[in-house]
Order: sequence, then structure tokens, then C-alpha cells
Amino acid sequence: MNSPLGVALNGDAARWGVTEHLLATAVDALLGANWQRGGGKGQRPKPVKRPDARAEKRRREYVGRLERLGLIKTGG
Repeated sequence: MNSPLGVALNGDAARWGVTEHLLATAVDALLGANWQRGGGKGQRPKPVKRPDARAEKRRREYVGRLERLGLIKTGG
């Protein structure tokens, strides 16, 4: 759901669809295969960072708490 409502409800996780997740999985597989073909030398490749809806929700809750306490002001 890459709509403004979807992003408002789920944060950056809503910006990723099936295509983006499949591409990230393909990149992870290629990086791992290349690392293996190189004899496993060096640092193991890190997977592509994916958006985390739970982290975005925690961030929004934390910002809301700070606003209610009057510790910060936001434009929203």
C-alpha cells in the first residue's frame, strides 16, 4: 500500500512492495553466492536493509509521547 495513508499507518514499510522485497532477496543471494565462490574469505556480506514497520510505529509513539509532555513540537 504505497499510498499516503499506507505510509502514515505503516511508515517506510509501506513503500516496499513485493517487487522490492524480491529484488532485495535476489541481491542478498547474489552477494552470498559471490562470497562463497570467493572461498568465503573476508567478511560475510550483510543483507540489504529492509524497512521495519514495528520500528516506525515505535518511533511515532515515542514522538507522540514527547509531544503530549510538551517536550517537543512538530508541524503535524
